[in-house]
Amino acid sequence: MTELENLEGMLREIKIEQSEAPDENARKKATEHFEKGVACYRRKGLEEAVAEFRQAIGFDSDYVAARNNLGVVLCEKGDLEEAEAQLRAAITLRDNDADLYVNLGNVLSDRGRLGEALATYAEATNHDPKNAVAFNNKGVAYHKEGKLDLAITNLRKASEIAPKNRAIRYNLANALNDKGEVQEAGREYRRAMIIDKDEDSPDKALVEKEIEKNRAEIQKNPDNYYAYFNLGIALGQIKDYDGAVKACREAVRIRPDDATAHFNLAYFLGEKGDTAEEEKEYKEAIRCEPANSSAHHNLAIILEKKGDIDGAIAEYRKAVIANPSDWEYHHHLGDCLEGNGDIDGAIAEYMEAIKVNPNYGSAQSSLQSALGKKGNPSEVLNKLKSEATQHPDKTYAQVWLAIALTVERDHSGAISAYQRAVQRSGRIEGGKLAVIKEK
Repeated sequence: MTELENLEGMLREIKIEQSEAPDENARKKATEHFEKGVACYRRKGLEEAVAEFRQAIGFDSDYVAARNNLGVVLCEKGDLEEAEAQLRAAITLRDNDADLYVNLGNVLSDRGRLGEALATYAEATNHDPKNAVAFNNKGVAYHKEGKLDLAITNLRKASEIAPKNRAIRYNLANALNDKGEVQEAGREYRRAMIIDKDEDSPDKALVEKEIEKNRAEIQKNPDNYYAYFNLGIALGQIKDYDGAVKACREAVRIRPDDATAHFNLAYFLGEKGDTAEEEKEYKEAIRCEPANSSAHHNLAIILEKKGDIDGAIAEYRKAVIANPSDWEYHHHLGDCLEGNGDIDGAIAEYMEAIKVNPNYGSAQSSLQSALGKKGNPSEVLNKLKSEATQHPDKTYAQVWLAIALTVERDHSGAISAYQRAVQRSGRIEGGKLAVIKEK
């Protein structure tokens, strides 16, 4: 089963695959570590994910999905040499898998070997002519080479295959804009803006096939955790939340101490509107994994809606402690603090959200608004401005400065600061799409 995640312009497609090691004990151990690695990756625990995928490969050296996932995580961490080695090893084991070539192409691109990257993306499209990810990445690579016509051709192909993919639309708009086709670029930007930001609509036929496959697996083995796990996700994709909840409950029955199983059950209970049971299951997920930032965050949202503000703030703080690099956690904590009258606390969290992600527009707006509500913001404004002096090369510091100058009505100074922020962050030519596999 596949799932796309957008991380800083890169889409990752996760695969859950059981090990096929001939030894039963090795197969079981490899699969357990692989599953833990996927869970760690989903909550952005990259170091933990690397360790778990390595363990999986230790038990099953031919575990293609584990090598693929390890390669993607290493690439995200910047360990490009080993990422390339792992992906090449995966291709040796399964040389007809387009996704593996996509990921290898990404690593080669990041290593500055654009010619090799383009050839590798071409291998991906040869194996899968409908692979939007590969066509997108070819377009991005051509854009980097300044070959705008080829970039646009490949990005158009990608957008035809995946018309609801925001990242691809933005990449096409950027290429058109750089070629001087401003009106068409504007249309693509607008199309990207109106696409649902969460994810593309699932292919119903593929989802139905996934449902049928997992139900068949359950018929063979009523205690097959993976079949129930994947069945729940597939049913949720077609909004059969009753069925998803039922499948997730079976996964919990088989593995009552599995945090991910409880988390999935909680999520689909929430989609059904069963808030009381949703809250209970998030607490169970936290019992199984006390540092599960996503569970703390979602529990905080429930408590905030119930009016338990102190409880919500406590859970938001736990989410931030567990994963301080998630800008939305900081922003949501700030919103809750501001609603509770703690303007100073809110300002601190909005600043931290921007520091983690300088492009996070919601936090920028919230910080500017909160500064306007503070009786005498001069001390905070001075701090925001001094950060740009102390760290002139940091994008977030220029954004802080721009917000401070906007509050002080120095609009020309604010515009200059925003321009420097763009220069510091670098122009994004387009986001590569990477593929972590989920069966």
